[in-house]
Amino acid sequence: MTVVGVSMVHNEIDIVAFTVRHMVAECDHVIVADNMSTDGTHEMLLDIALSEPRLHIEDEPSFPYRQNLTMNRLSELARTEYGATWVVPFDMDEYVYSPAWKIYEVLPSLATQQVKVGAYEFHPQPTDDAKERNPFKRVVWRRDLTPDHKVAFVPKSGSVLSFGNHIYGDAWEEVSRSTLYIRHVPYRSLEQAKAKSRHGKAALEAAGQGTQGWHWRHMGGWSDAEWSAWWETWLAHDGLTKDPLP
Repeated sequence: MTVVGVSMVHNEIDIVAFTVRHMVAECDHVIVADNMSTDGTHEMLLDIALSEPRLHIEDEPSFPYRQNLTMNRLSELARTEYGATWVVPFDMDEYVYSPAWKIYEVLPSLATQQVKVGAYEFHPQPTDDAKERNPFKRVVWRRDLTPDHKVAFVPKSGSVLSFGNHIYGDAWEEVSRSTLYIRHVPYRSLEQAKAKSRHGKAALEAAGQGTQGWHWRHMGGWSDAEWSAWWETWLAHDGLTKDPLP
């Protein structure tokens, strides 16, 4: 049984090393497609690969954002080139984990074809340890499980990832409560949030992707003043639960 993590990344230099090293430790192989990064992300991936032979780097040289096509290509590559019996799609701002076991231990033990992965959303706070470079350790306050689950799946003909790393169809509901979760840290600073959304809006519009990626399309058009006002709401502490990474 072989578990392969797959991801696409663009300009995530502050978090890429922590995410990739974690996934390499949790999976048998990890494939990452770099989407024209200009902030040192690509160079960081190459550096990690020098000591992590199970990390495989691909290029995604297209500015228009067609994540689902890229992720399906990587999933098929995982199946045909690396013998994947399970594929775990992940974004660079997601720390995928199982509370009890390594991912490569828990997934092969399941009698199912796909697993819903529950996601917790983490919000920066003024009390975060500014000296901690790992965002997954620095940002420790979260909201409850979000309703929009991600998925891990058994690759086969007809399994197609949709936009945002989802598969439409049935999954074993109970599994997500006891196996895989995500610690999601999408916005680590105001400037990072602005850059990510504005790039996402431009890349989606270049791809002509209809209404997909509505949050980037909406937020990417905000003025600096609108962004500053939103950032204050993102930092709001009400309803957050402290949940530090062990």
